[in-house]
Amino acid sequence: MFKKHISHIFLVALFLCSTNLKSEVKTGILSWTSGSDSAIHLLDVNTGLHTAMYPNHIDTLRYFELKYPKNSLPAEHAGHVFWKDGSFLGVFDGFGIVLRIDTAAYTVERHDRTVHSGYNFESYQFLRNDTLYSFGGYGFWMENNLLTFYSEIRREWNKYSVAPYPVRLPDMNNTVELYFYDRNQDVFFVSCEDRLFEYDFKLHKWSNKGYLNIELERSDVTMQHGLSDSTLLVMGPNRAWSINFSANTARDVTMANRINVANYRKVKQLRCAYHLEGRQLIIPRVSELLDQGYVFEFASLPMKSMSGPVALTSRMSKAQKSWLLGISAGIIILLGGFYFLTTVRKNSQKKMVPFSPRQIDVLKALSAKALTTEDLNSILEMESKSWEVQRRERSMLVKELNQLGMEIFGQELVLREKAPHDKRQVQYVLNEELRSDLARLMR
Repeated sequence: MFKKHISHIFLVALFLCSTNLKSEVKTGILSWTSGSDSAIHLLDVNTGLHTAMYPNHIDTLRYFELKYPKNSLPAEHAGHVFWKDGSFLGVFDGFGIVLRIDTAAYTVERHDRTVHSGYNFESYQFLRNDTLYSFGGYGFWMENNLLTFYSEIRREWNKYSVAPYPVRLPDMNNTVELYFYDRNQDVFFVSCEDRLFEYDFKLHKWSNKGYLNIELERSDVTMQHGLSDSTLLVMGPNRAWSINFSANTARDVTMANRINVANYRKVKQLRCAYHLEGRQLIIPRVSELLDQGYVFEFASLPMKSMSGPVALTSRMSKAQKSWLLGISAGIIILLGGFYFLTTVRKNSQKKMVPFSPRQIDVLKALSAKALTTEDLNSILEMESKSWEVQRRERSMLVKELNQLGMEIFGQELVLREKAPHDKRQVQYVLNEELRSDLARLMR
């Protein structure tokens, strides 16, 4: 399935096998494969022309009888085929055309009485319990969000449900949109921008499955083809993905010879791929090297994956993951910076304050008042020690402080004076000339 841009251009070029028709003749084409001859059969619904495309030539087969006037259908591109009750239904998006084709009687009749048209170009059609459904599509400068069904009694398309996202401009965000009906689970899946939604027919309920994880390449050649009742093949210009929506898995199935990568021109008015007896996939592509103008590529089924499955969706979008990662990285950087600055500051303080905790306690006490020998003994917790030990510890402490004072300030920090109340006793005082310098150093 090609995803068109806003300016939808009708395909008016003649199909390559019917160049003898007049240019004004419409060429709506239905196509299918036949296991009996391994060919792609084509039916021009405006002329009844029936042809078969083989790997190396094209045959003209028996014409189909049209039960409506020739050239009366506004169908100018590839339609969809759905087998039902021994015949098949042909559906053309954009105009709501529904045809019933009897391959035994070689007849084509128009079944619908569609009045409203032009609103669902490139919509997705599928068959559920013998009922045709259609979702989305664009027209009238918008991309709709309607799930409709075809009533064989009223012979008209009817509203069934509305997806839980708003109508928007086509290609608004230039993203690949996925469409798939899982027959095993009876669930319809659709993506909008980077989110995946599902509609459960049994519960009659829409739900948001999350955000797409895989990189789907947005390109005019990106195509989608149902591989099985539960698997969708997405062929982009560089990679191919096999997606199982119900299992929430995606596998990279890009083949070594890259025949399932859509980096080629699609044959006009053909589907992007066809099943051949369930064992092979025929992928037709334009070729200017062959006389018939095309070449068939054959891919064996199931397609092998070179790596394990990845989760199709997650609860966060890539933008949210990037935002969360950025916030986390920012927090880590801030915490790391805070820790670094704190460590540097502590280290710098250690370097700037060369005093031990015991020396700092003494200096703080000296800055408040003069200390007697008893005061100093109490700060140093030496009351229970002998007089000789007390004297030696006091002398060592004062000596250490004064050595540091001479190294840092060029003066002694602690001075000895006679006690004013008893000239026979000594008291310790702070060198007042160094008070300001000591305050800046100790903060």
